[in-house]
Amino acid sequence: PDIGSLGYVIFILLAPVAFQQSCVFIINEMVRDRETKMKESLRIMGLNKYMYALSFLIQRGIWTTVTCFIMAMMTYILNSDTISFGAGMQLFIALWFLALDNLALSLFVQNFFSDPKLASVCAPFLLFLPTGVALLGLITPVTTLTPNNWVQYMLWLPTFPFEVILTDIFKTDTGFEFFEVSATASWVVLVLLTPIYLSLIHI
Repeated sequence: PDIGSLGYVIFILLAPVAFQQSCVFIINEMVRDRETKMKESLRIMGLNKYMYALSFLIQRGIWTTVTCFIMAMMTYILNSDTISFGAGMQLFIALWFLALDNLALSLFVQNFFSDPKLASVCAPFLLFLPTGVALLGLITPVTTLTPNNWVQYMLWLPTFPFEVILTDIFKTDTGFEFFEVSATASWVVLVLLTPIYLSLIHI
């Protein structure tokens, strides 16, 4: 197919696995706080719900930033003949926004759980499911050399705009597009998803 290092594209699409521990931690802790009435106590003391959520986002975001840097640096070093340093920086920024989006998605998903044990069982599946579907999105372009025509309807989940950006970073210069949606639109969506998910949080 018309893309450099397809194996690395597939590998990096599995990036949410690296963030899964932080995402599950957020869901478990927030559900547990709700079960033990800790959230009620914090609300009575005047804590803003967004400050409460941001404390988790910032704490886990620091750890995932390190993970994103290591992944981007290793990918650039191993593919320096395929992608430029600028593309490597784009990869790091895209990974960082993907991490923040997944953390913010976890803040939103916790709204639907009241039992920490059930949350710990379901959360890994719910967080990894979009990644599996995103991998399916590569089948049509790779096997038939025609652009995928449904990924744009899934951009409300962070893995899909990231997938479009990732193939744009690694693609060669012959002009073939893997997806009908543009990389520019995907960048905009990837950046906006974190504040959108945060706006949907309730305590």
